Amino acid sequence: MRDVSEPRMLRSESGGTIALHKLGTEGPPLLFVHATGFNARTYGPFMAELTKHFTVWAPDLRAHGWSSPPEDDDYDGGRGIDDLCDDMNIFSFDDCWDYCEANWPT
Repeated sequence: MRDVSEPRMLRSESGGTIALHKLGTEGPPLLFVHATGFNARTYGPFMAELTKHFTVWAPDLRAHGWSSPPEDDDYDGGRGIDDLCDDMNIFSFDDCWDYCEANWPT
């Protein structure tokens, strides 16, 4: 994988910190969200292919990887979505948000 740097640490509304990794520097932005129990850097070979075509932004979800547990102990999935929305707002992932908003199960 090319251009692996320290993650940007973002403050979440829950009082914890969310690590946002920037992987690669080629192409348009792509938001990659890992599965529960993993972290953004678990997917090395997969990321190596993605970073050939995209600049991948990959957050570590609450209490995963470099991210801290929420200070309010709220692990509700909806709060995790709030964290992701905050990440997307920082980097203007409007297209990604539009997709998530339209396709998120209710």
